Amino acid sequence: MRRLTALGLTASLVLLPILAGCQSPGEKLAEETYTQAYQARRYDQALKLAEARTRDTDAPAGDRERAALVAGLSAYALGKQSVASSYMRPLVTSTDKQVAGRANWTLGQIEAERGNHVEAAKYLTTAGTELDSDDSARAYLLAGDCYARLKMASQAREFYEKASVRAVDPGVKSMVDARLGGQAPPAISKPGTGGVPLTTGGTPPGTTTGGTGTKPGSATTDTSSGFTVQLGAFEKIESAQKLAAQATPGATKASAPAPAVVTTTAPDGRTLYAVRIGQYPTREAAQAMLTRLGGKGTVIAIRK
Repeated sequence: MRRLTALGLTASLVLLPILAGCQSPGEKLAEETYTQAYQARRYDQALKLAEARTRDTDAPAGDRERAALVAGLSAYALGKQSVASSYMRPLVTSTDKQVAGRANWTLGQIEAERGNHVEAAKYLTTAGTELDSDDSARAYLLAGDCYARLKMASQAREFYEKASVRAVDPGVKSMVDARLGGQAPPAISKPGTGGVPLTTGGTPPGTTTGGTGTKPGSATTDTSSGFTVQLGAFEKIESAQKLAAQATPGATKASAPAPAVVTTTAPDGRTLYAVRIGQYPTREAAQAMLTRLGGKGTVIAIRK
């Protein structure tokens, strides 16, 4: 999903906490260099730095492995699927479950994007067993979506139920409940358009993050959960409406939802008018959209 998946593919790839949790003091500087570039969506730079680290024979083996993960994720975000696969395939059997889980997740998304839903489901099932909590739930949800596309209803429901057991975040629970209630999985995004080729959700063009149809620039109350791309926030609604209008051609070109103005509350209690594009189940899916839009904006979490 050039594209969070992966889900996100790559759906829920929160790298800084993962890498920070398994690095030694001597590894910290090198780790921060390429992971920070990835988190800042400087994927070309992240790929270059991570590739260099994988070739550093003096680096600890665990450091080189995690650098390979970042290299693969960066290549995937740049739409370089073959490069991403070459980095991810050796990682699927890693003893580090976070690395193995995300490698399987990304390969699952690549296969799903190619229409190979049987292979995609296998990778995503493995990712679900390796990862924890909401990450596991999202992987199982995507596996269920693959089976749903194959018209294998019983298998799809099996994995949706697995996802339901693992889900903690209200936004993830909502998506799982929708699938269990009969909602069809969304269409797979076009290849080569950003960081995450397969998403579990998203807002149709012309809708707000609250899910209500509206014209670009009209205000609604932000009551959703998940992540969104925010282009700016203003005290005056006129300023927000102006930005939404300016951003509409770019959103259309990127096949993105129409920019919408939503009301939100600042930490100091002020009412602000934010310009946002879409609602996404994972930060990575939202980052993929931000990349498609040219990187001008930020990804934020939205909660009920």
